Amino acid sequence: MKILLLSNLDWPGFQFLDNLLPKLAEHDCQVMLTRRVGPPGPVPQALVRLALRDQLNLRAALGLISDEATNPVESAMTEAMAERYGCSVILVDNLNQGSGKKTAEIFNPELIVSVRFGSILRPPIIGLPRFGVINLHSGLLPEYRGIMATFWAMIRKEANYGFTVHQIIDQGIDTGPILARRSYPLDLRLDYSTLLANLYRLALPVLVGAIEQIQRGGFLEMRESKVLGEYFGLPNQAAIERFETMGYRWWPEA
Repeated sequence: MKILLLSNLDWPGFQFLDNLLPKLAEHDCQVMLTRRVGPPGPVPQALVRLALRDQLNLRAALGLISDEATNPVESAMTEAMAERYGCSVILVDNLNQGSGKKTAEIFNPELIVSVRFGSILRPPIIGLPRFGVINLHSGLLPEYRGIMATFWAMIRKEANYGFTVHQIIDQGIDTGPILARRSYPLDLRLDYSTLLANLYRLALPVLVGAIEQIQRGGFLEMRESKVLGEYFGLPNQAAIERFETMGYRWWPEA
């Protein structure tokens, strides 16, 4: 099966793809990456530091410790990822039009799988693969639509957090039919990055199982979410300060 994998050029996205692609060895895969998750514009410094730390982890994993400018580093990273994955890895600014759309159409995927992709998919990309588009969302749907669901669950001191695999059928954000949903205890003694990594580790076999079921039967059983839920955007400075005042950490202590 031809599978187009959509993700983001960051450490969590890399880790997930690094574990996912060996399990898809029998498929013909192509990877397309965005440069960021969330809308363009300034972000709080805490998120800038988190992104820089993620980039350092990613470069180290790829053997690319460098202080070069952004574009040469991006090119080197995608080349190293392509060699590691054994498939094409392409950075895209817009998958819905222009060269990104044309590249996807040339590949002509039978299935699109999205994990941490940084932009909203629109027609006709959604209608391109005959088996549709599935998304791994690192939050419980429909309650936690949007960005950084783990962060918002920590802020709210939820007893549980989790992930959802759902279908993308329109331009709504995290609103498509649910294929699988898993909930786990939220250990607030752990840092944000560790909690997120644990969630993706637990989600991997569920997503692979969904892909295998599509390969066997063509389509998945779905259940419509009758509740729209709440949308959470990128944390602002006030939310960041609350997070840190509550004693939460962004990454493991050295």
